[in-house]
Amino acid sequence: MNPGEIKIFASRKGYVTFIHDPFTIDAGGQPNEIAIYLGKVEIEIAVNVIDEEGKPVAGANVSQFGLMQDKQVTDSKGIATLAKMNPKGGERIIVKRVGFTTAYHTISLEEAVSRIAMVTLLKKGK
Repeated sequence: MNPGEIKIFASRKGYVTFIHDPFTIDAGGQPNEIAIYLGKVEIEIAVNVIDEEGKPVAGANVSQFGLMQDKQVTDSKGIATLAKMNPKGGERIIVKRVGFTTAYHTISLEEAVSRIAMVTLLKKGK
C-alpha cells in the first residue's frame, strides 16, 4: 500500500453512512484491520434551510451529533436529510454556511416516528 493519509467511508441506501477518521500509513507500513458496521436507518431528519427572506439556502453544512456523526450539504432547494440509527433520545443539529450565523437545534426523537421535518432560519452575518 502506498504511504499517505487514508480516508474510509462506506454507504448503502437505508443504512447510516460509516465515516472513519483519517489515518496515516508510513512507507512500508501496513494498515490495521478495520471493521465497518452499517446500522439500519430508523429515522430520517429532513432539514429545510431558509434565509430571512424565506429563500432556500443551498450549500449549507448540516451536521448531526450523537452516536454516529452525519454531515450533509443542502441542495438547491435548501434541503438536507440526515439519517439516525437509534430513535431514542435527542439530537443536536448544527447548520453552517459562509456569510450566515450558525444555527443550533436540539430535537427530541420518539420511537414511533420514522421521519422528522424541520425548518432552520439562517441570518446574514458571521
